[in-house]
Amino acid sequence: MPQINRIRVNNIKYNFGTQYYDDFLMRFSCKNTIYDLANGGGKSVLMLLLLQTMLPNCTLDEKQPVEKLFASAGGSTTIHSLVEWKLDSCDVKNGYKYMTCGFCARKGRAADDEEDAVKGSGIEYFNYCIFYREFGDNDIKNLPLSNGDERITYNGLKAYLRDLEKKDFGVKVKLFERKGDYLSFINDFGIYESHWELVRGINKTEGHVRTYFESNYKTTRKVVEDLLIEEIIEKSYNNRIRGGNGDDEMAKTLLEIKDKLLELAKRREDIDNYGKELELINEFAGKVNDFGDVFARKEAGKSTLFKYLFIAGAQVVKKENEADRLAAELTALTAAKENEEKLIAASMIAEEEAGLKEVRELVESLSEKNDAMSAEYEKKRSELEMSYAAEDYADYVQQEKELAKLKEYMDNRHKDKKEITDEMQKLASAKHLYMAEELEENEKLLNDLLGRERESREALENLSENFRVKDNECARTEGTLAELRKQAEELQSGINGKLSKTPLLVVENAQQEADEYEEKIEELRNRLGSLADDAAQLDARKESCIRERAQTDAALELAAQNLDRISTLLSAARQRENELTALGKVYGEPNHDKLVGVLARFYDNMLAQREQLKKKTDSVREYISSIENLKPIDSKGVQKMCEYLQSRYEGSIISGAEYLRNKDKDECAELAGRYPYLPYSVLVGDDYENICRDRNVMTMDCGVVPIIRLDVVDAVTAGDGMADAHETDAYMLACRDLSFIYDEAGRLSGIRKATEELEQASQELAKLEDRLAVVRTDYERVSGYSCAGGESAAELEAMLGAEKHSEGSLKDKADNLRELYDTLEGRTRELDDRKIRLDEELEDNLRVKESLDDIVELCKSLSECNLEITKNEVVRDAAVKARKLSKELHDGREKAYNELILRRTGIQKNIENLKATWEMYEPYHKESEDTVEVRMVPSAEIDARFTALRSLLNEELGDMTDKERLMENCRTAMDKAVRSMLHRGITLEKAKELDAQGVLQVKSHEDLLIITEEQDKLKQSIRDVEGELDSASAQMNRIEGSCAHARKNYEERYGVLETELPKNPREYAGQHRAELERLKKELTRLQAEEKKNRQEYTACLLMQKDLERIVKSVTPDADEIIKQKSAEYAEDNPGEELTDAKYEEAGRAFEAVLKDEQKKRTTFLRARDLLVDQLTMLKAYELAQEIKQNIQPPQSRAEADELSAALKGTADCIVLERDRISRGIEDMELIKTNFENRCVQICTNIRSELERLDKLSRITLDDEVIPVLSLQIPYIKEEMYKDRMSVYINETVSSAENFKTIDERLKYIRGRLSWKRLFSVIVTDMNSIRLNLYKRERIKDQSRYLRYEEAVGSTGQSQGIYIQFLVSIINYIASINAGGKEAAVLGKTIFIDNPFGAAKDVYIWEPIFKLLKTNHVQLIVPARGATPAITGRFDVNYVLGQKLVDKKQQTVVVDYHSQVAEQELEYERLSFSQESFDFL
Repeated sequence: MPQINRIRVNNIKYNFGTQYYDDFLMRFSCKNTIYDLANGGGKSVLMLLLLQTMLPNCTLDEKQPVEKLFASAGGSTTIHSLVEWKLDSCDVKNGYKYMTCGFCARKGRAADDEEDAVKGSGIEYFNYCIFYREFGDNDIKNLPLSNGDERITYNGLKAYLRDLEKKDFGVKVKLFERKGDYLSFINDFGIYESHWELVRGINKTEGHVRTYFESNYKTTRKVVEDLLIEEIIEKSYNNRIRGGNGDDEMAKTLLEIKDKLLELAKRREDIDNYGKELELINEFAGKVNDFGDVFARKEAGKSTLFKYLFIAGAQVVKKENEADRLAAELTALTAAKENEEKLIAASMIAEEEAGLKEVRELVESLSEKNDAMSAEYEKKRSELEMSYAAEDYADYVQQEKELAKLKEYMDNRHKDKKEITDEMQKLASAKHLYMAEELEENEKLLNDLLGRERESREALENLSENFRVKDNECARTEGTLAELRKQAEELQSGINGKLSKTPLLVVENAQQEADEYEEKIEELRNRLGSLADDAAQLDARKESCIRERAQTDAALELAAQNLDRISTLLSAARQRENELTALGKVYGEPNHDKLVGVLARFYDNMLAQREQLKKKTDSVREYISSIENLKPIDSKGVQKMCEYLQSRYEGSIISGAEYLRNKDKDECAELAGRYPYLPYSVLVGDDYENICRDRNVMTMDCGVVPIIRLDVVDAVTAGDGMADAHETDAYMLACRDLSFIYDEAGRLSGIRKATEELEQASQELAKLEDRLAVVRTDYERVSGYSCAGGESAAELEAMLGAEKHSEGSLKDKADNLRELYDTLEGRTRELDDRKIRLDEELEDNLRVKESLDDIVELCKSLSECNLEITKNEVVRDAAVKARKLSKELHDGREKAYNELILRRTGIQKNIENLKATWEMYEPYHKESEDTVEVRMVPSAEIDARFTALRSLLNEELGDMTDKERLMENCRTAMDKAVRSMLHRGITLEKAKELDAQGVLQVKSHEDLLIITEEQDKLKQSIRDVEGELDSASAQMNRIEGSCAHARKNYEERYGVLETELPKNPREYAGQHRAELERLKKELTRLQAEEKKNRQEYTACLLMQKDLERIVKSVTPDADEIIKQKSAEYAEDNPGEELTDAKYEEAGRAFEAVLKDEQKKRTTFLRARDLLVDQLTMLKAYELAQEIKQNIQPPQSRAEADELSAALKGTADCIVLERDRISRGIEDMELIKTNFENRCVQICTNIRSELERLDKLSRITLDDEVIPVLSLQIPYIKEEMYKDRMSVYINETVSSAENFKTIDERLKYIRGRLSWKRLFSVIVTDMNSIRLNLYKRERIKDQSRYLRYEEAVGSTGQSQGIYIQFLVSIINYIASINAGGKEAAVLGKTIFIDNPFGAAKDVYIWEPIFKLLKTNHVQLIVPARGATPAITGRFDVNYVLGQKLVDKKQQTVVVDYHSQVAEQELEYERLSFSQESFDFL
């Protein structure tokens, strides 16, 4: 479609001439345009004028047609409306890209004034089109419609346009004086009537697009039928294909062929019935033929089953013998394996006891070493005790001396002082000599000791640090060893705990035992897997058996139901036959099958009699009425002839009866007397000659109808005695002489006779109705029995017996299946028991294996721990030795150092004592020469004597009591020394004896330290040996326990150990393990073979029982056959084997055959009953009865072949009869097929066009392609189109017969053949059509599709939705009318009067403008008060107003704004005049 570039209106006066458009021009520039004009400013007038260029003489308001512009004296004279279109590129020819369409009108006047004027509702108008390549003198702006105040006249413009092409070669002009020609012409350029009718309808009410659709197209069905199909698609096709309305043509065609189609329907029904009968017979014959194959397959299956049964029996015996052999070999092999295990267990015990012997020897050696060291320790202890005893004895001697001194005192207490003093001087002199020597010696020794002490102290400090380091190492190592020993004890405890849960004899063999148990576990799992496979097979067999039992039970239940049903049917059949017998006696037909035919004939004859009587009574009543009213009536033949002639010819055509009804009594009498057949004639006017040549008149089924020229009859009534219809019409009518009705006496006599005749006919009709009701009741009952089908009592009794036999067979089969299921269930229980035992064994072995694995891991950890202990013991021993050596060095050095200190201290003390002692002697010292005598006295005696004398002299000792107390103390000390010696085991006498012998000697402190150190070393060594002894003893105890446990397990498994243990148990065990491994492999092989044999035996046994069950169920003498041929077959076929696949295949195949046979029997009986019912419905009563009585399921192949041949003969007879009828209707079939194809093609075309609707409404919003609408139509399958259309046409033809006149029939057929009615034929339900419209919301995610009927919300939203819908429909119109043009790029234009009243939000218009852009739609909107947000969306904005000119309101442009860059400047016509110049 092109788009509007400019518009122009000229000389438009309205509102009684108070407002006007003078020469008004607006530039739309092919863009969206909005112009603002106040209400009452002429928006509607401008819209109406522009629409005249698309739809001439149209209205927006029925009360305001175009002619009202000329109504008042001050109104318009000649008005002009022009629209300049910029053509689509595909419509541009020879460069003519602009087309101005114009409309020129004036007030209507007499046709004589302007013969070429177009008349319409009080105005005259014409349309024209001007084509030009560019703007020029005759474009829309410059076309000379006015010159100042002068206006071009109606005829003046027409003349100008006719001559324009001669004056302006740059234009082409087309002038149209017929509206249809104009619309057809502009249609070729994309200006479509349906498009602008839609725009016109929308703009009848300002701004309410929604109102238009909701008022005119309330439902989706009305949108599809009235808008899309009727207004758009049908008009488009009529314009493009036929150029007019095709409904009348098709309706007339169908009316012409109606009678042939009715006859065709009847004959086709007969042919269809024959075809259905043939199809039914052939289909039933196919079911009969199926029996032959079933019988052959059944015999072959039985042979195969017997063969497999014999093979299975032989295989069962073979597998039993094989099982016995394998059992014996397994027993022997198991015994040999157990003996080898016994010998290996004994060798393991021997190996363990050998290890125990070695550990015992180690314990004995350590014990001896410990005893020797203990003895040495005791010796050192005794030596040390003897030294302490010597010290005690020395103390005793010292106290004894002190006691002697006191006694000396007591003895000398009576001497005088002089004697005492002299004695003391002597003693002092002697003492001085002793002390001087001793003091010198001690000071010399002291100096030497001080130097040695300093050196010893430094060495001791170094040794102390070294000892501390070594001691720390020993402590750390001892801690590690303690932790490891604790860990080893825990591991050993864990091993001992696990040993009690296993039959393990020797811990070192745990890994080997674990491996053996792993093999046992794997073997058990394999055996369990085999059991699971066997159980699965049994479950599958049980499931199959259960399914078969269920099917059998269902079949038994069905058989029971069938027995009940057949019993019920048998009772009903006996009652029915009794009733039929009684009715047969009444109607004289004993044959029940023929009785329905007799009743049908009775009933049909009586119906025919009733119709004859009704016609007679109706005819008599009409006859009486015509006599009473003196007006003859039309016969139906005359009516039919009149209708035909009136539909074909335009002249005067009237029936004779109607003609007479318009005449007075005298004229009627005269005409009836002259032409008695006139009431049954047709009178025609000027078309008489043409009617005489009409062949259809000669072939119509109207009886004999005279056709008389009307002018001849009129001449008779006018008194022309020469006129005679007999001369001009050859048709005569044999009818009653009605001339008497115009004679009163004759008329009354005729009425009386006719009334008597009517009463007699009415009585006969009443009697006939009573009899007809009785016959109808009997006929309905008998025909109901016949149509209901049903077997005879004899057949039902036979069926009852067969059903009972079938029930018995099913019960036997159910018993056999139950027995087989019990066998399978027993086998399942056996497998379950074995599985329980194996599961328990597997669980025990898993527990033992788990314990063995734990022992292996614990032994591994213990071994690692012992290795760590050994390593740490080595480290500890080294550290102990180093510490011992460091200790020895330290202690030796410390001892020496302490001895030096003691000696130094002793010497220092001696020196001090000497000096102190000398202080006592010094007062009495005098040099004396007689000191020699005293010198001979020992120093100690000197001291004792000097001390006693001094005490005596000075009386320092106090009184006698004190001396006695001192003497008592000495005795106490002596007693204490004696007790200490006794504590060490030495008496005083013994001590004196030992002292006399020189044994009892006081050791020096250094000697005592050395003895003590040696004693400590021995004690530590004893501890070390005791530790080794404890470890060895613990190992010995563990090995002893292990040996005891091994012997216990051995005795529990094999009894008392009587076998002599081997000397080399490791080698002995290795030899027997190799033999044991060989035996295990052989045993595994035999077990697998035994398992396989057991499975095969079970399978063969099950196959044998199942096969035996099957053959017994289908062969009565199966036991005898098995007994006779079983051994014979086994001897003849010794090597043949039966596999599961063969057995299962044979079983499935035979079961399938039996099921197929039973199914075919059931299907046969049902098919036979269905065939009888269907043949009865097709009115083939005799054939249905024959099949019902004589056809039963065949029992053999021969019976099946015989029945097939009989059915084929019946089918051949039906084919002959069908072909005979078919040859007579081929031409009629072709006519109907062509017409139906034409109708189907219309429906297909409509569907194709409707399917394009969705694609033409897509827009892009936010980078998303969105269809604005979608149409969903529930079509029937395409292959059903032809059949549905055929039925529809048949219904149309049949229903048309219900209308009396040709016009009524034609009107009915036209309605039935409308495109929208035809389209409904290919739709399942027109009310189920769904039209969805896209509803844009402010939030994108809330946008959605609504059904057409639900497109509500706010008024603005609804308005927006319907505007989107309008744009889509406009685009659709352009597309279907575009022909071969690319519709997607064609321009479109729409006018909408103020659509913003309810839809002002931009978000509503956003998708609308995108839709406009996508589909190249130009939107032109007259509005008032639109918001800037809306006006900004338009490319061109006009603000119009009115100014007062000569007291009239003239509409003018107030403001203009365009966003369009003009590609071409407007052309301005130049006005100039010639001037003359004077030249010098």
